[in-house]
Amino acid sequence: MMWYGNGWGWGAWLVMGLMMLVVFGVLVAGVVAVVIAVRNTSSRPSAPAPTADDAQRVLDRRFAAGEIDAEEYASRTEVRRRTSGR
Repeated sequence: MMWYGNGWGWGAWLVMGLMMLVVFGVLVAGVVAVVIAVRNTSSRPSAPAPTADDAQRVLDRRFAAGEIDAEEYASRTEVRRRTSGR
């Protein structure tokens, strides 16, 4: 009996070796993709907190557009100054 004489020969070893490279490549690419996704979500900067200057700009814009009158503009500006410590 000849067990080793009827095999696929060197072609089977070549195909198996290439398939191992493909499998390991897919695994490495998956790990890299997960690491990149985790780093992108954790390092995303949050929106900056609004400042008193932002509030004043909004107030100025609303007054200029006619959304609020002079009395309301003055009272809101005074409230903003009292609460911001200026």
